[in-house]
Amino acid sequence: MSNHRLSIRDVTVSYDHVPAIQNLNLELRCGCCMGLLGPNGAGKSTLLKAIAGLVAIQSGSISYHGHARSHIAQSIAYLPQRGVIDWDFPITVRGMVAMGRFSSLGGWRSFGKADAAVVNESLEVTRLDALAERQINALSGGQQQRTFLARAYAQQAQVWLLDEPFTGLDTNSQNDLRDILRAMVAQGKLLLVSHHDLKTVPELFDEVVMLNRELVACGEVSSTFTSENIAQTYARTMQAVLLP
Repeated sequence: MSNHRLSIRDVTVSYDHVPAIQNLNLELRCGCCMGLLGPNGAGKSTLLKAIAGLVAIQSGSISYHGHARSHIAQSIAYLPQRGVIDWDFPITVRGMVAMGRFSSLGGWRSFGKADAAVVNESLEVTRLDALAERQINALSGGQQQRTFLARAYAQQAQVWLLDEPFTGLDTNSQNDLRDILRAMVAQGKLLLVSHHDLKTVPELFDEVVMLNRELVACGEVSSTFTSENIAQTYARTMQAVLLP
């Protein structure tokens, strides 16, 4: 199992001077599937985007295996919520997966046989090889999500940041996605997955990060995903609902 670490040190991200996440400290290891839990507005998507370099951090630092975030872009793959993607864009599954290779090409190297081989492997691993030439607007929700995974695999990223990947999927598609994520963990990848269905947490994740703008708890599901930590994580939201 990889001993690589994603380190988040005293990270604060604010929007219009209002902290979305505040003074966050985490040490996340590769070879693990981690659930990122918290109510709406807890900062889950913000944290994923901050790690991916898509939003600026106000203070603190993010590093992977001792290297600053700015130097490890190729090692990190961000998979947004499916709803933010224009699925009517005219591109095939293979074309979208091939986009995962572009960041490694640089300005001097063209797409070659080795890149095509990685794309083919990515399609096979995510069980999309039979759909490679299909337009993405003809995919089901589960197939769309697997296309995201295939693109991340083609990027050969070690850290995968997934924003609500199980949302809107039927049971079979959820099971397919779970199996692929487990295969990625077995390869030593770190998966940080925002998730809202608390009932499925024990079957999906090895560890959890419980967040409500500040860190509530982090650790193995068996010891951390407790009724006390759940109540503390969601207390602010429940109070807002209950107060007149």
